[in-house]
Amino acid sequence: MARIVPPMGQPGCAVQTCDRVAVSRGWCDTHYRRWRRTGTTDDPVRGPTVCTVDGCEAKVDARGLCHGHHQRLLRTGSVQAHIPLGRRRQPEVCAVDGCDGATKGHGLCPRHWWRRWRHGNVDAGGLLKIVTSDRMDVESEQRCCEPDCAAAVVARDRCGGCYKVALRRGQVGADPDVRVVTGEGHLSHGYWKVPVPEPDRHLVGGHAAVGEHRLVIARLLGRPLELDEQVHHINGDRLDNRPENLELWSTSHPGGQRVQDKIEWAVSILERYCPERFQNILTAIDSSE
Repeated sequence: MARIVPPMGQPGCAVQTCDRVAVSRGWCDTHYRRWRRTGTTDDPVRGPTVCTVDGCEAKVDARGLCHGHHQRLLRTGSVQAHIPLGRRRQPEVCAVDGCDGATKGHGLCPRHWWRRWRHGNVDAGGLLKIVTSDRMDVESEQRCCEPDCAAAVVARDRCGGCYKVALRRGQVGADPDVRVVTGEGHLSHGYWKVPVPEPDRHLVGGHAAVGEHRLVIARLLGRPLELDEQVHHINGDRLDNRPENLELWSTSHPGGQRVQDKIEWAVSILERYCPERFQNILTAIDSSE
């Protein structure tokens, strides 16, 4: 067969039947990639286009098999040619005794399927909630395992409220009440929150009540706390708000690692916390000049 000549002035592919321009090793891009992949530029041997299983005329998907027989081979290790292909159909009704819900997967209705996925057992937590258009009922005699709670079980032997508390705290009643009110203030998430007198409200952004630890430090500094400042309890007791037990912490840090950024950050820290020392440094610089 005569060689096909590429456009004038451009080298052609070394393969005689190819009219493409050579790009590497004398071959065009297609034949070069074929050589990289297979070690030869010859045309690949085409496999069958129809499934090789007797009696199956479906299009080949992989390994000379159609999609159905290929999946069966992966699943069972054999194409089982004597068994006709067909969609595996699950029962229309949930396989759990006493449940007539429509199936979603694994022969289970959506609710039992979810319970099996979450707990590993379709019987976990007793009977399911039965929801209708006008009411919700719980067909279960199980009651919450927590003392002084007679609500019906929803999950893990607890009612809905106790179950959520247990997830958040580890166990029901593990933490004290979030808010304990007395005449001088109240407990809020582990910190003592107190009312702020009118003359001191400029120290706390105008708030009528704040954490006592922040008010104590603001009074000592004579200014409001910045957004990047926190108050740390030295002994770990959040209710011990004595001045000697409180430390001012700062979360400020330079935005980058360039020398100029660090210098500007250092200057701002000195101006905020050591104005006297910063002024001394400026005076020393001026005198040296």
